[in-house]
Amino acid sequence: MAFERVRKVVDTKLAAIGLHIKYKIRTLKEGESYSSNRSHVIYINPIDAKSKMMARQNLRHILFHEVGHIFANDNFTKKIKKDPKFLALFGDLTKHYRRDMRKKFRHIDFVSTYAQVHPSDNFCEAFAVYCTFEGNLKEIFKHVKKRAEKVRKQMRWINKFIKQMNN
Repeated sequence: MAFERVRKVVDTKLAAIGLHIKYKIRTLKEGESYSSNRSHVIYINPIDAKSKMMARQNLRHILFHEVGHIFANDNFTKKIKKDPKFLALFGDLTKHYRRDMRKKFRHIDFVSTYAQVHPSDNFCEAFAVYCTFEGNLKEIFKHVKKRAEKVRKQMRWINKFIKQMNN
């Protein structure tokens, strides 16, 4: 199955940055991909890989994005979520999860169009790009060169947070 190949790549890249996140994958035949943070189950609709709203249109990116929701839920304390620097970079993750799905345009302050729909998705899109490049900031910065400095600051924040977790 395609998911198992993608999962191996994702798990290898996560391990390369020192993350070992347990999760299960289930397939959806309809509806949007999502994750259940409490049970660590990720539900993926393969059709989402064709979405034009994600930073990269592939199953690996979707899986990284959904793992990002689990990662944030497991590791972000109230103190982190209310930290002024975090709020300035990603937005208020404690906001009720009601996404703004109105038509979006590629705003330079966001790593992708989908990052604009909710602060939680803003973090997860940045997390997905960070993981895709295994935390290599030089490569990430090449990838986001047309984005604003805010996106590079998000990547540095994620990098610092993960390094602190691993120490």
